[in-house]
Amino acid sequence: MTNSRLRAALLVAVLGLGALVAQEPHNRSLIEPPADAVRAGGPLAEAIARARAAVVRVVVEVSGRNTFVLERPSSGVIVSEDGLVLTHWSLVREADGAADKRLFVEFEGGAKTRLPATIEARDERTGLALLRVAVPADAPWTTIALAASVAPGDPVAVLGFADGEDQVAFGGVASTAAAGIEVMVDGSTLAFARDDIVLTDAAIQARSHGAALIDRTGALVGICSADGVAAEIAEPTLEQLKRPSFGFVIPVRVARRAFGAKFPSNADLATEPSPQARAVAKVADAVVAVHAGKAAPDAIGATDPFGKRRRDGVGSGVVIDARGLVLTNRHLVHGETTIRVTFRDGASHPAVLLADHVETNTALLKLALPPGKSVPAARCASSESVAVGDELLVVGNPEGVAVVVGAGVLSARRGA
Repeated sequence: MTNSRLRAALLVAVLGLGALVAQEPHNRSLIEPPADAVRAGGPLAEAIARARAAVVRVVVEVSGRNTFVLERPSSGVIVSEDGLVLTHWSLVREADGAADKRLFVEFEGGAKTRLPATIEARDERTGLALLRVAVPADAPWTTIALAASVAPGDPVAVLGFADGEDQVAFGGVASTAAAGIEVMVDGSTLAFARDDIVLTDAAIQARSHGAALIDRTGALVGICSADGVAAEIAEPTLEQLKRPSFGFVIPVRVARRAFGAKFPSNADLATEPSPQARAVAKVADAVVAVHAGKAAPDAIGATDPFGKRRRDGVGSGVVIDARGLVLTNRHLVHGETTIRVTFRDGASHPAVLLADHVETNTALLKLALPPGKSVPAARCASSESVAVGDELLVVGNPEGVAVVVGAGVLSARRGA
């Protein structure tokens, strides 16, 4: 056979093989999931799916030779069937009385899903705003349920629609605040009492301004504010890293108080405390504030509601015996002769250092209690019973007035 005939025969064979392969079933990807793959889900997956349709983007459009929208994180939440949307005044103020600006709410799907809106009401004390939308009959309008309350430790999610392209969610647990806060908004100071905000370890970022905080049923706990979140800097200095930075949540009950009869009168949805919240409740009375030396009782201040910043002589401890034994950190009390321990109910007792341990930075205190007096104590468990991946809660009380809560999982074991 000549070389040309051999090449022709090989070409026919290859083409025939290719035709045969094309007719056979084939895997488009080595990592393509099987048809019966199970969706991962999670403790908040159904809640987020239920709430998504009620979370919108708030858009201010500027008309002129080149019409454009103000690009910034700007979420809002549908709170009534007759067209009310809860958001922040700072996200809509430019449209107030301006002939060259129009206000819209936008659903997933981009500009094609925008509905015109007007400003229904503004509350200067909280910085909140209510928008009114004339809802067409065929509009994708879904009202979110309103949560009656949330307990420290309850699972929650931050759900926002900042850029008009994708909704973004972050999960965590709810917490009370260690202190009231103050934030600057458009040159004015907004002040919130400790009981008028909700905190969460779910990320409230700059893009979360106006996002919804939802509970595990998908009901609205409150609206997220990033007014206390510091701007990101590419190469920050040490002082810039020390800047106060925190997000917080204005709960539904505060919004209702702010707007009165204008706020929807929907019945708030009450839910049973979650297993996480019940766990926090069991230990909360035994978690105490430990103040040593000249530390002020109100040392947290108005720029650190979670009590995350380290302060000399200010921290938390836990009572491990009803006769007044308290476990805390060694660095809080080392070298100090004056130590006070404060409970959530306001009771305060002096304490002395019984023992400390350098390697683990732990210290054991003994309260000076009146004869026959006992105090709430937490049950001690064995760390050997906790496996990698198990959910854990951290509970602190740096001010002695309310517990702050965070959640996570055990990621590793180290040492003996």
